Amino acid sequence: MGPRFFLLDKHIFLEALLDLDQLPVVIQIELMNPTNNVWFSVASIREIVIKSSLGRDDFSFNSIEIHQLAMEISFTELPNNTTHL
Repeated sequence: MGPRFFLLDKHIFLEALLDLDQLPVVIQIELMNPTNNVWFSVASIREIVIKSSLGRDDFSFNSIEIHQLAMEISFTELPNNTTHL
């Protein structure tokens, strides 16, 4: 089978970066498979910024660090422009 493509929502994106063991094993295997392409959206980063700015004790993520970590582990940022609307 050829490569598979995954676009992660904010919740799965954060789990994949920070607490992979919390995801089902089948998802862990797919995300760690180097032939697969894992994408994230600037919308997820924006949502992290907004939720973090609310000052909630249960949501204190640094969006810049999250973005850097995603790039370091070879997730791909989905281009965001009006052609995607």
